[in-house]
Amino acid sequence: MVASAVEDPNVLELPLSSDSGTLQIMAETDNGLGDCPELLSLAQDNPDTTVVLTANLNAQTMNGGTLAQCSER
Repeated sequence: MVASAVEDPNVLELPLSSDSGTLQIMAETDNGLGDCPELLSLAQDNPDTTVVLTANLNAQTMNGGTLAQCSER
């Protein structure tokens, strides 16, 4: 009997709005989201804050990508 792999990542959904429309960014991670949701919430509507999302696009996961880091600049 072969066990099937089950992956249940955390997903961060981030809508970005501009004059040309709305873009939805979705990032997933197997390692939890850490303080990223709080950091994004604090940065919302604050034009002096830059948030950097770093993705690992070669992650050894079923989908091949994870959110590696969320930081403020």
